[in-house]
Amino acid sequence: CVGGNEWGQCGKQPPKQKGIMGALEERARFQVETPHKVQMPPEAGRIVEVAVGGRHTVVRDVDGNAWSFGDDRRIQLGLGDTRSKGHDERNSYGVITQENLGGKQTQHKRTKGATYKYYDPHMQHSPTKLIEPEAYNRPPYPPPSFFACGEDFTIACHRDSPDWYSEEQTTNILMCCGENAEGQCGRNLQEQQQPWNQVRLPKRSRTASVSCGQQHCLALLTNGELYSWGASLQGQLGSGKRATRHRPMRVGLEPIQDVSQLEPVNISPKGQPPEWRYPKAEHKPFPGKIVSISAGFRNSAVICEVPPDAQ
Repeated sequence: CVGGNEWGQCGKQPPKQKGIMGALEERARFQVETPHKVQMPPEAGRIVEVAVGGRHTVVRDVDGNAWSFGDDRRIQLGLGDTRSKGHDERNSYGVITQENLGGKQTQHKRTKGATYKYYDPHMQHSPTKLIEPEAYNRPPYPPPSFFACGEDFTIACHRDSPDWYSEEQTTNILMCCGENAEGQCGRNLQEQQQPWNQVRLPKRSRTASVSCGQQHCLALLTNGELYSWGASLQGQLGSGKRATRHRPMRVGLEPIQDVSQLEPVNISPKGQPPEWRYPKAEHKPFPGKIVSISAGFRNSAVICEVPPDAQ
């Protein structure tokens, strides 16, 4: 690894800084000018993938094990909710367990890959193993198949279908952690930063590739559909608007219908107070099959495979 290393994103310990750092204060500039070999843990196998974000790095070996290092101020390293609350947290979640009157476990017992003291910089300069996303009403998720990193968030793809499914029946899901101020985690806006949580793509779908920009994401499904979510300050979502989208939206070309001519529709069940919403405008399909996607800092691009006779 080579380049900026203020937060240990090159796997090398940066110099210690004097004094107390504020929550939004940046560390002094430090860079690795010549290629540096990252010291992986002894149990790591052959490295087959590396994903780099704004100030953090994620690596995966041939067995599916993953490690991360760098900036963890937005809990983007996938080590759990490592944010400090600024007070005594030893029993801030109650001392009664779930088995007794439905209480919550203490903060000490919650799964975290790292623990920071109040004045510790939230960073890891050596590879730290990611924690597994929590599985509800199902077996644990298998190891991730690939990663994608934005400026301060991380996306992991996990197989969701049973092992006995054929290749054509295989489905997967996307899990995201880190900064979510612009909805770049693809679920909701309830938390500004979130630990591992599922992106709200269509059910029983399979994602072929993901690309992340500063605060937005693109996802290409195996059926050819393209989805985007996150910030759209400069129209990078392809929605024709600059509004943030926290839930993945399907992307097409310009609308076929005039959006201003659409009439609102009542979506409430019969007998309930009316709730009016505008229907989604239909868009022209892309001129050919999308074979590649790429998200830049605040722009997006795709490659379409167009038949010669259609050009």
